[in-house]
Amino acid sequence: MIMGQWFFPSHDALAYRASLNEHKSPTYSAGPWRPISFAAGFATSPSPGGGVGLLSPSLHHRTHLDREETDHFRHHEWTHVIYAWNTQVLAANLIINGQTLPRTDPINVHPKPTPAAEWLVSPPEGNLFRIGEPSRTMEYGSYSRNWAADATVDEFYLWKGRFLESAQELYFQSRYHCPRIGHEGIFTSKDLPLTRADRVPAPPSKVQAPGRNGETQTADASLPSEIAAGGVETHLIAAAWTWYPERMEEHGFPQARDRGLQRELPVQVSLTLLANGVEATRPLTDDGGSLISGFVARGFDRLNYRIQITIGSVTPDCILHGTPIIDDVSLYFTRGVEFLAYQFEEFRGR
Repeated sequence: MIMGQWFFPSHDALAYRASLNEHKSPTYSAGPWRPISFAAGFATSPSPGGGVGLLSPSLHHRTHLDREETDHFRHHEWTHVIYAWNTQVLAANLIINGQTLPRTDPINVHPKPTPAAEWLVSPPEGNLFRIGEPSRTMEYGSYSRNWAADATVDEFYLWKGRFLESAQELYFQSRYHCPRIGHEGIFTSKDLPLTRADRVPAPPSKVQAPGRNGETQTADASLPSEIAAGGVETHLIAAAWTWYPERMEEHGFPQARDRGLQRELPVQVSLTLLANGVEATRPLTDDGGSLISGFVARGFDRLNYRIQITIGSVTPDCILHGTPIIDDVSLYFTRGVEFLAYQFEEFRGR
């Protein structure tokens, strides 16, 4: 027996042109298939068998002519899909992000009742459950294009029996932690080195320097003892970081989408510097460059930064499909004028 769940990721027309198949229903195994949609189904037996399945509506309209329609999923967001089937009564369910969407249409290809035991008996190729897009299913013309989804299957659960409620519960638990007050998302960096171990000065030079009887003198180009011991003072002057929210509102304020109550939530990412495990600065909030004053560290101090993600107005039943992504953190510092090395130059006087 073969089970399958497919995703048809591409649009079937040029950008902002009317879709050829979005509002059509599949008439047989060849479609027509709706652009940017999910399909799921199973084969029936005995041979020659048929098939039973479902096709969702188009789930994203950003580059469609009807781009004002609701988008049921977006890029960089988690999408929860439930496919349930009953081979004996030739029935299937396809639930996307907690709901059976309107225009989820059946696909029936001369199916035949199939006992559940068929799932337990392995044919020569084994019982298959295929996830993805079937190769060579789609072509140009009246059908959508056969493009890759550029997506990742995060988790896969398989139940035997009537566990539809259990599958639904995974969705309502939310994919990402809802950071309520006192339980925000926090990341603390590893210790940040303040020594200059990665910078090695040139070896000492040996030149004919002006000395008694013209003897050769060696210039000491090693680091001063306080630098070599890591005791030099480092002045932190600014911090900046790059992060990406789930979405931005029209005035540029970052937001997260609560799928439970269908509302937007304000998001903030702050950074705090720690010295020897103790907060050494107030929370910094200007990701483009927050000034730091009065922070002086020595090489033997342990320096870390702590990132905190805060989402406002969070309730216990919120459902988050996306999470802020922290890309990089930059710390700006100075040690003033540093002594690196010197060498004697031959003096030629009159």
